[in-house]
Amino acid sequence: MGLSQAGLAALILTVPGLLAFIFAVVAENKKPTDDKAEQIFANGVTTCNFPDDPTIALGILAVIFLFISAILATVSFYYPFDKKPVSKSILWRSTSLVIFTILSYVIFMVAEALLLWAILVESDHCNNNRHLGEIQAYPTAKAGLFGGAGFLALDATLFFLIALMLTVNSRADYLELEADDRGSYGEVTTEYPVGVITHQIDRV
Repeated sequence: MGLSQAGLAALILTVPGLLAFIFAVVAENKKPTDDKAEQIFANGVTTCNFPDDPTIALGILAVIFLFISAILATVSFYYPFDKKPVSKSILWRSTSLVIFTILSYVIFMVAEALLLWAILVESDHCNNNRHLGEIQAYPTAKAGLFGGAGFLALDATLFFLIALMLTVNSRADYLELEADDRGSYGEVTTEYPVGVITHQIDRV
């Protein structure tokens, strides 16, 4: 039962992470280039009108779904699978779990920062599209920001999955050890000293 719940938790946190990756990659492919901008030069001012595109909306969706994936991962780390809670101090005894958990959140924060940076830069270029003088190249967000952030989002999701697997293993080891301890303390011995047995026979 615990493994099935852990598998369901892994699936639930993976789906938003994959969606964040897909949205970010599509946003990178849909990002308008300077050759698609319409140039209007009048009174010494150049206005760059870019065609409507879903880049910013896709980037926002990537940010939201990656954040959801991180929240689900955090909840799954401490969820009492099979209704058997394990304290945080027990789980954090695993060095590998601590390392992968920290790496997961670091990669997650870097991916979110890159996505937000790309969204803000692209939005700024779309809104502030008037430039003094006549220009040849129109500013856009740097190529690769959305795509790189998307792959980082995928990496963060994979690291969250590894951390979840290590959490499940730590839980299983602790619960197994606890069950063994209870079994050893709960045994009832029926062996009697030889002298007691002899005394009982003599009385009969």
